[in-house]
Amino acid sequence: MFFQPIPAKDKITFTNRLGKKETSTKIRFRNGFCYDVLTSVDIQEKVKAGGKILKILDGIVYEENFKTPPYREFILILRELRNRYKGEGNIVGSNCMKILGNSLYGKSIQKDITTSRHLWSEATFKTNFDSHVKNYEKLNKTQYIVEIEEEEKEIPET
Repeated sequence: MFFQPIPAKDKITFTNRLGKKETSTKIRFRNGFCYDVLTSVDIQEKVKAGGKILKILDGIVYEENFKTPPYREFILILRELRNRYKGEGNIVGSNCMKILGNSLYGKSIQKDITTSRHLWSEATFKTNFDSHVKNYEKLNKTQYIVEIEEEEKEIPET
């Protein structure tokens, strides 16, 4: 997977959504490679951020939801260890078990991210308001925080 880990600020000129040229400071990431275990959500976020998936070595596709969580036994073991360490006053052991349990459980229920948030001026808001706008909040007299429903994009197979 192509990954860009170290950010740097650059002043760049670009064409905005309205077709006008703008100059501003943008965060740029240096190029690099990374090998990692990723969920579908992780892959979507990396691609959205400009990363490129070069090769997928292995994967698991879940066709339906499990009736019993697949990691239930491990989560119960971690909870039991955490309670034991907590009872012994071993704060480091207790916190380690908590973090392991949270990360294991969290990845198993993670959902795809289908929205993005933007800061729009009133003019941009009026011009671009359509059915993709899921939610919005007026921040001040001239700016809106807008949540947009993203269109699903296919990741091309290589």
